Amino acid sequence: MDADENTRHVEVPTGAHQSNPRDSQPIQDDWTRLETTDQWLDWLPEPVVSIRRALEAALTDQVPGSVLEWVHITADPVTQVGGKPVEGSNQVTVTRTALAAEFALSVLTPAGRREILTGSFTWAAAGLDVQGGRRDRTWFDIGMPIGQAGGLLQTRVFEVG
Repeated sequence: MDADENTRHVEVPTGAHQSNPRDSQPIQDDWTRLETTDQWLDWLPEPVVSIRRALEAALTDQVPGSVLEWVHITADPVTQVGGKPVEGSNQVTVTRTALAAEFALSVLTPAGRREILTGSFTWAAAGLDVQGGRRDRTWFDIGMPIGQAGGLLQTRVFEVG
């Protein structure tokens, strides 16, 4: 048997995985940069679960039946938070916020074709200060680096409403 037949070759958009002839484990999600950030993410219930579900939804909206195999967050996330002062105090009430996260992911199409995609995912929320007034919107930007996505946060957080 040829040595190449035993080697699993994976595109390496993140630099995090190298071919290994003894590696039979599937690639796993890597949310380390999101989980260890000092950015405020309490506005998202279970940020990792919420973002993974939103990525899955974006992919299946484009190609029904697609399966998200793994996600790697490849850069530190960028956030934008807006608020209004609380009268008579030094406090601020958060009214809107947004997060941009750069990713590499693998998606399996219904035809069985595996695609490795890179880009940035943005989630913005507004109306956080109004009971029942929250509005959310997400963007899935293939090929967009985190610097560009982070630069759009101020605009996007106001596009939500």
